[in-house]
Amino acid sequence: MAKRQKTFFERLSEKNEIHENKKIKKVSNSQATRKKAAIATLSLLSAGVILAIAVPLGVTTNSVTVISPVDDSSTAFTFKGPNSSDGNQKLTVGSVTKSVQGSDAQVNEEINDITKKLVFYLYDQEYKASVEQQRVYNASLALGQSARNDIALSSLEEIKQKQTKVVEDLKRNYISVYGFQNWQKQFTETLSTDPKYSGAKDEAEAIENLTYNEIKTYAEARFKPEFVNTTRSEINKLASRDIYKVDANGNEISSNGQRQVLIKSGERVNSFYQDGSNYFLNAANNNLATAFLTKSFVSSQKDPSEILKSYFDANDLHVVTSVDLPGKLSSPVTNAITLDADAKAKFINLAKYWSVKNTNSQRQILSGSEILKQLKSATSYFPTPTEALSQSQITVNQGNYQTFLNTLTLTKGDSYGTSGLQSIESVFQNGTEQGLSSIWSKVLGSTLNASNLPQVDLSKVFDFENIRTNDPSAYSRFSTLLTAAKNATSDQDAFNKTKELNQFIESYLTNMSNAEFSSLLVRQYTNQLVKNVGGNNLVSFIYAIKDMPNAYLVVSKDKISIQQYTNFTSFDNFKEFVKNTLYSVAQGNKDIFNLPQAVSQSQNDNVILAHMLNDADFVSYLKTKENPFSKDKSNYRDEDIAKIKQENASIIAGNKSKMQIQNFTSVSNLINNSLVSQNSYNFGVKDGVARIISGFNGSTPTYLGNSESAQDLIVKVLISK
Repeated sequence: MAKRQKTFFERLSEKNEIHENKKIKKVSNSQATRKKAAIATLSLLSAGVILAIAVPLGVTTNSVTVISPVDDSSTAFTFKGPNSSDGNQKLTVGSVTKSVQGSDAQVNEEINDITKKLVFYLYDQEYKASVEQQRVYNASLALGQSARNDIALSSLEEIKQKQTKVVEDLKRNYISVYGFQNWQKQFTETLSTDPKYSGAKDEAEAIENLTYNEIKTYAEARFKPEFVNTTRSEINKLASRDIYKVDANGNEISSNGQRQVLIKSGERVNSFYQDGSNYFLNAANNNLATAFLTKSFVSSQKDPSEILKSYFDANDLHVVTSVDLPGKLSSPVTNAITLDADAKAKFINLAKYWSVKNTNSQRQILSGSEILKQLKSATSYFPTPTEALSQSQITVNQGNYQTFLNTLTLTKGDSYGTSGLQSIESVFQNGTEQGLSSIWSKVLGSTLNASNLPQVDLSKVFDFENIRTNDPSAYSRFSTLLTAAKNATSDQDAFNKTKELNQFIESYLTNMSNAEFSSLLVRQYTNQLVKNVGGNNLVSFIYAIKDMPNAYLVVSKDKISIQQYTNFTSFDNFKEFVKNTLYSVAQGNKDIFNLPQAVSQSQNDNVILAHMLNDADFVSYLKTKENPFSKDKSNYRDEDIAKIKQENASIIAGNKSKMQIQNFTSVSNLINNSLVSQNSYNFGVKDGVARIISGFNGSTPTYLGNSESAQDLIVKVLISK
């Protein structure tokens, strides 16, 4: 076989890695992060353009296609802004190249400086709102409630005074240890090297950095959603008298001699609560409620809708349910299957039978594979506002699901088989096959089913009647016991006879020698996983599962798993998921999808800055502040802000593309390994180009697309959002 020439993208990635390793000692950690982000952006551009050119496997490394440079004014990258109103944002080749070639250090300083200004700006708003919230709470106490003084945040001045004392204490300590002659050097070195002081150059900067670090979390509260447990009484609390507006000093505000009313007597104090929208009552105790709000004290910023919209717009979101089965394909070339002791016990459990009740309370004797086929996606085990089942029945279903996961699979029951809400970039971090399988329908451009995937029958893998050896007496005994269990006249009789059946199955399988069991294991799995196509034995990384629609068997060298996908095709679809999750939590269920955490983690410094650079009030505030990077030391101007917006946008795009490139690399490795093994059902070579196989016409593969490479088609899906 001819040696495959590396694509331009692969060579570029290697050069970038070498370049980064050489440069890493010359820049600070924060600068390195920015530089890598910028390089990642440029690399992604190369991936999107260069991967569109198919490189024949037989071409020698001396054959090089020369590509003319692209004009600096050309659009290099188009992406969605973090704000729903942003629309598509564009970066020119010139701006990205400039970022890579050396201006990133100043960009980093500019972004850090304006981020610090933003944090102090936002904290001031949160502080004022917290004082107001405490005042309103104490002015509208219900019967039995006591006044509180723990709601309001500390003022900036109070925090600065506290941090000033910290620095002064450090200075006094150094003077006592090193003396008046030597303390200054040690003190300055500590400020610049101890992470606590964030590289401060002097005492004043150390105080500012300590203050910044303390207030940052509170300042960003409007971008961090959470589930809030409250009561219906608190939600519907009414003002017992007029509550007036006050100024920063606590003095009532008047206009034309009339005091300005903030909340009228009889009005709801907490009007930001919206029934059925951002909170739900507990069905069992309707005075308990759970709300989904941001952590902000600012009433107008408590609604997380805008943050949810930007999160959805910027990410291809998934909830993957992955249930790991016993066994793994340790060698895709020899189709070797291996089990450890725990996995062997689970395999034996899957060969057993179970006495269960169906939805009509009718008794059934089901095999392990039949139980597996009844398992649903994790989202199905939690209530929705329109759910007909009671919470008690849902709790029973959850318990059964967890029991079956713990008994029959390698997946922990309390995880429900999911890592929660994830972007597609994060899904790939769980495994290349899992990531690729979650987008495979988009890659193929059609719904996944047995028409475009090979199919497996789990009963042929696990059911005892299909895994017996050439032992007629054992099969006869098994059939007699199974018939007796199915013909049981009572629940207790069924339990006893099923127990006897399972004791026979366990004894039979555990008494097999290691060699016999290994041989049986390989036979059972390869019988379903290996597909003979025109005399060639082929293995897929994804299979349709018989009698289990919308579920797929995903195979990697690390595990074999049943996977189901919850994708969000529209923002309305995603909002419904958020609403259902909120309702479920309000009924006392655990949030296994990590909804607040997933959204919060996406709101990093650059994303938050992008939001606020579109906020008219913050922009006006900036224009009153000196731009320390302007030559004439003038205040921020529109052109300065526009420049920072673009620079910040390039960093956001670069950070995202860095993860995408990692995923591109893992996909490329998977494709290459599949071609090397020469037994892939999914990938083949046509005219020297790695191609996706969408099916077979007899023994002839049908290749997806016209002439696009497998990498091209997958990359297009991965960067489509």
